[in-house]
Amino acid sequence: MAKYEITYRCGHTGIEQRYGKLADRESYMEWATTNKDCPDCYAKNREAERQTERQQAVIANQGLIALIGSERQIAWAETIRASILKVSTDIAARAAEQMESDNPDRRRAGEFAIEIITQLCNEARATWWISNRESTLQDEIRKAYKAAVAPVGA
Repeated sequence: MAKYEITYRCGHTGIEQRYGKLADRESYMEWATTNKDCPDCYAKNREAERQTERQQAVIANQGLIALIGSERQIAWAETIRASILKVSTDIAARAAEQMESDNPDRRRAGEFAIEIITQLCNEARATWWISNRESTLQDEIRKAYKAAVAPVGA
């Protein structure tokens, strides 16, 4: 264990405590001087990235139902919703093609996909979007479809 004074790539200096082999610590310090910002600059840069994501989400969410929740929940949920619904245009186009199929199962699957996209667009609870942030639109369609076609009492 040793403490090192480091000059970060942003030009600020700080003290870092490192553990491990001497060669590994020296390698890290060399890497950090060219690739790592100081904690303050990192936090500022990360907040700027989040602000940009929020602005992009607001643009992407225009025309959608307003979310309900705390200010922080809404900001986070708008970002999540924008990323999940980003692919909805492609899926809706494929669903429209399926609805024109001669196969009744493909038609029903296309109709179902459009129905799920519509339901998702009308989901107003920010907490729902946060809870389902790891999901993709395809995941949501599959889950809803399985629930809809599952036998009663299963």
